[in-house]
Amino acid sequence: MASSLEVQFLSPIYHLNVSSSTGHICLGLLSEENWLPTRCVLDVLSALFSLLIKPELENPADQAILNIFNDNRRVYEDKARKSARNSQ
Repeated sequence: MASSLEVQFLSPIYHLNVSSSTGHICLGLLSEENWLPTRCVLDVLSALFSLLIKPELENPADQAILNIFNDNRRVYEDKARKSARNSQ
């Protein structure tokens, strides 16, 4: 079986599926169990776009950010917006 693809953000991003220290993305499609060598760039980009809109709660990169997401969505979204503005 082919190894899965490694994808990461180079700019910091506040997202529960993205490691704040490495930028590594925790995405189900990229896991060893779900990866197929027949996947194409469009599959990965589409899944990444979907992840940014709707985080995968079962694949958190940061448990603390997941807790904020679950406890106070408004705070999570405000921090995400601030992170996006600061990275421009």
